[in-house]
Amino acid sequence: MPVAKQSFKYFKGNWLTSYRGIMLVAWTIMLSWLVVVMYTPEDIGGVIVWSMLFIPFFWVFGVPLYYFGVSAESFKIKHHLFFWWRKEYRFIDIEQILFDQSDSRSMAKNALRLTVVLKNNKTHQFQASTLRLRHWRALKKCILGKPVKLIDKIEFALVVPPKSRNFELRVIFYFLVYIIIALIFMTFISFSDASPIVVIILKLLWLVYVVAGIFVLRYLIVKLAKKQKEETLH
Repeated sequence: MPVAKQSFKYFKGNWLTSYRGIMLVAWTIMLSWLVVVMYTPEDIGGVIVWSMLFIPFFWVFGVPLYYFGVSAESFKIKHHLFFWWRKEYRFIDIEQILFDQSDSRSMAKNALRLTVVLKNNKTHQFQASTLRLRHWRALKKCILGKPVKLIDKIEFALVVPPKSRNFELRVIFYFLVYIIIALIFMTFISFSDASPIVVIILKLLWLVYVVAGIFVLRYLIVKLAKKQKEETLH
């Protein structure tokens, strides 16, 4: 049967309501508002610099948004945001499929991911932050019926304890408050009639606030991942 005519069953969550999706949308709103408020012909350089801040944040929160499709003969990977992108492997070309966690030192640390190991020894990894417990279990059950070896190393991480879930919600709440304060602060600066020196000082304070908030956010996310892992192992 031609690959293009295969029927795929997809395993994915809602990226807009996922942990990283909320972070990405909130950060995008803040930067967009910042660019709109700051834009003047004289400030085009600053607008470009602030716009570039979106790149590392998108890398952390936007990239791990893959999801998967399974057909009778093939395994497909797609992306929630890059909807035109897709990768497809025939099961006869796959040596094994591995479920594990990212060991990255970034804010994407401990993100659940799927690794495809091909028979030519090539390895491809895809982080799938939107998949929940039911998605991973359904995907596992579906793959087990295919002619490919499956190794599951994340079973312990699929059940998020209530305490960790509450901590995750607090992290999201902190981030949203952080974004709102940053927007209000910058809006006040932009429409302030203060002297140029005072405006510069306020902008520097705003910059310190944004940078400090990013480091605090990173600390909380790493702490959350560690907390989830410790609780699920006990």
